[in-house]
Amino acid sequence: MKPVIVLLGALLFFTLTSRAQIIVPNSQPQTMVSGTTPTPHNKVDRALGKANTSINKTNDAVNNTSATASTTVTTLGKAKELAHKLISYFPGSSKNTKINTTIIRIKSAGFGTVKKLNSNVQACSGVKETKIKFSSSTSTITVSHKGTTAALLKSLEKKSGSIFKDNNVDDFKEGKISIILK
Repeated sequence: MKPVIVLLGALLFFTLTSRAQIIVPNSQPQTMVSGTTPTPHNKVDRALGKANTSINKTNDAVNNTSATASTTVTTLGKAKELAHKLISYFPGSSKNTKINTTIIRIKSAGFGTVKKLNSNVQACSGVKETKIKFSSSTSTITVSHKGTTAALLKSLEKKSGSIFKDNNVDDFKEGKISIILK
C-alpha cells in the first residue's frame, strides 16, 4: 500500500511542477551560486530525486520481505519433514494413525462362539472398539482399529486358532471379512 501512496504522491507532485514550468516557459536550469535562492527547476529536480529514492527504498524493502518470506516457508517445510522423520523413531508412533472400520461376518456360529471371537478381536493390537450384532444365521462384529484389515485378520487368526482357520475365511477385502464356521 505504501508504494502505491508514494507513487501517487510523486505523480501528483510531478504534475503540479510540470504545470509550473509551463507557466514560466523561459525558466532554464541554472547553476546555483552561493547565497542565491534556487530556481524552481532545481527544486523540482530535487523533489523528484527524493521521490525516486523513496520509491527505490520501498521497492528494495518489498523485495527483501518477499525473499525472507520465501526462505521462511522453505525452512518450515524442511522442519516439518524432519519432525515427521523424528516422530517415526518413537515406539507407538505410526504413519497410519487413521482409524479404520472392518466388518467381520460370522455364519453358522452360536452366541458363545461369537462372544469368544469378539474377545479375541479386542485383544488384537490397534483395536479401539468392537460392536456385536448376533443372529443365529449370520452375526457381525464391527471393529474400529488402526492399520489394515489384512493385519487385523492375521492377528485374529493367531489368537483364534481354536475357533477358525484359513479355510474358514469365505471372503476378504479391505473393510470386510467373512467367516463360515461349519
